[in-house]
Amino acid sequence: MAMNGSPPPGRRAAVIAGLRTPFVKAGSDFRNLGAVDLGALVVNELVARTGLPASTYDSLVFGQVVPSKTVTLIGREMVLRSQLPRSTEAHTVARACATSIQAATTAADQIALGHATAVVAGGAESISDAPIFASRRLAQKLVELSKARTMAQRLSIITSLRPRDFTPHVLKNLEDLGIGILVAIGGDDTLSYGERLHREGVEVIAIPKTMDNDVFGTDYCIGFSTAVTRSVQFIHQLRTSSGSHERIAVVELFGRNSGETSLISSYLAGVDRALISEVPFDPERLAKLVMQDKRTNPSNYAMVTISEGAHMLGGKVIEYGEADAYGHRKLGGIGLIVGEALKKLTGEDIVYQQIAYLMRSGAPDAVDLMVSVNYAHMAMDLILEGVSGRMCALREGTYTHVPVSTITSGLKRVDVDELYDTQEYLPKVRKVLGKPMFLY
Repeated sequence: MAMNGSPPPGRRAAVIAGLRTPFVKAGSDFRNLGAVDLGALVVNELVARTGLPASTYDSLVFGQVVPSKTVTLIGREMVLRSQLPRSTEAHTVARACATSIQAATTAADQIALGHATAVVAGGAESISDAPIFASRRLAQKLVELSKARTMAQRLSIITSLRPRDFTPHVLKNLEDLGIGILVAIGGDDTLSYGERLHREGVEVIAIPKTMDNDVFGTDYCIGFSTAVTRSVQFIHQLRTSSGSHERIAVVELFGRNSGETSLISSYLAGVDRALISEVPFDPERLAKLVMQDKRTNPSNYAMVTISEGAHMLGGKVIEYGEADAYGHRKLGGIGLIVGEALKKLTGEDIVYQQIAYLMRSGAPDAVDLMVSVNYAHMAMDLILEGVSGRMCALREGTYTHVPVSTITSGLKRVDVDELYDTQEYLPKVRKVLGKPMFLY
């Protein structure tokens, strides 16, 4: 401005076109569009509606009150995402609630001073895309959480969150902590997330550890032998009570999707019938078989093992409680239901026992000690060699390592055709010559 308040000499600037998206409530119609997405849509449409060649625009000035967590120079991003030439000057401005006005006045000054002939000026904001260092889905869930009115709504939102929603935050934490390589130890869920982090650039070594022994890519997972050892011990201990009372014993074992613990435990403990997760069973058929077993037993009792993930023909897996971080609810109780069904069908009294966490409690057995120590040595060797993205494994009795991507490339389940009699509900081990230690 001149001293007398008159405007400085220069060219006049005029607004020849304008455009905006509708204003909508945060977390609603535009929830999946960030400020950059909204801005790019408007810039492209505005340029198209003016009818001027894109090369006419000398400059673009764009603002954002709360900068995006991933894009700090929104002006440059508008040029890159629009039909404007890549050579178009891009300016990013910010002035609290007057950011868009600042963009317009900056554009007018450029024209008035002869630095530009045509300028695109504007701004964009997305409260749905909150500036939280996390995935967009997590940011949206946090916005929803802030607006939830009841405890039930809050719990529903919180329990819908998954580990993948926190990946950006996890990556930042790993960087801040200076962790150069991550050793992931666990089952399917833990190791699949480790594989996800590896795809994000994190150096990862995976070690399979789950008593279900169902990690794809390895014949053996730490914890399986101990779980089977415990199960066999408890099954034998229950024989005295079952025999003295002449009852049918139903022993429920862990095993969500894989029935290997029930299969191998029943095979080694010599139980009468074994129900596994992979094969739905007919309770009436089971009742007839169990009564045959009871009558032919001199002590007049019968033993049945069942995986917690087993289910009747036409039935569902028994779940309860809230879902965990991977969407899994707790399992348990199918043994009780089977016991009640057997009592109703046979008239016999039942002994029902969940082994549950006793299967995985206490000191590991010698096999698990040996495998865990050797997996640890192998992991350290890989780290010292500068190798990552591998999972320690046992294959056909030999220690090896495989790509971590193997974990998510398939499912490991009981080989029903080879090892299970679906009509007799029994392990089917005809020949062991040439088979691996744990049969498959």
